[in-house]
Amino acid sequence: MGALLIAVVTEPVALGLIESPGALGADIVVGEGQSIGVGLQFGGPYLGLFGCREKFVRQMPGRLCGETVDAEGRRGFVLTLSTREQHIRREKATSNICTNSGLCALAFSVHMTLLGGSGLEAMARHSHARARQTAERLGQIAGVTVVNDSYVNEFTVVLPVDARDVVRKLADNGVLGGVSLGRLYPGADGLANGLLVAATECTTDADIAALGSALEEALA
Repeated sequence: MGALLIAVVTEPVALGLIESPGALGADIVVGEGQSIGVGLQFGGPYLGLFGCREKFVRQMPGRLCGETVDAEGRRGFVLTLSTREQHIRREKATSNICTNSGLCALAFSVHMTLLGGSGLEAMARHSHARARQTAERLGQIAGVTVVNDSYVNEFTVVLPVDARDVVRKLADNGVLGGVSLGRLYPGADGLANGLLVAATECTTDADIAALGSALEEALA
């Protein structure tokens, strides 16, 4: 009793479709925010997402910005709480956020402001539709099995051969076909032939057709 429920969200776009972790009882939510407004940037830097219930606010790392009004009643934002070592006694600090991460957070905030709640939902629905379309196309290839019944924009297929070899063949043809699960989990039973595939709102019909054709050729 008394344990905290911590939820991890690796794909924030999915929150446009699924129930929020807070509504499901989570006390703390953390996640990766790269897929909203932040490019791949050759592996980094990215930004993390962090949220908690109000009673844990003073234990949060980073800065907490609050909304207020000025003397003339105009809307404004202020730095309500900061736990950065430059601002408070070092021994009490819980955060050291670098400038690069701050720039990524700004890009994320701009993108989310432009999207709004309805825009995030629309983007998630579009990504999911593209993933379903991709899964349907790959499932038509002889020897390929789609594993997942439920997903948002990422799913796994099982190939008749080692996925690592297939990924190399696809790359030679200019197609980034996915991530080999055997590379991530070497030696694990049943994963050598697993291929993780993702689709987003930017995926086109031509992209799906190219992936399907290239995979058929690689397995021929």
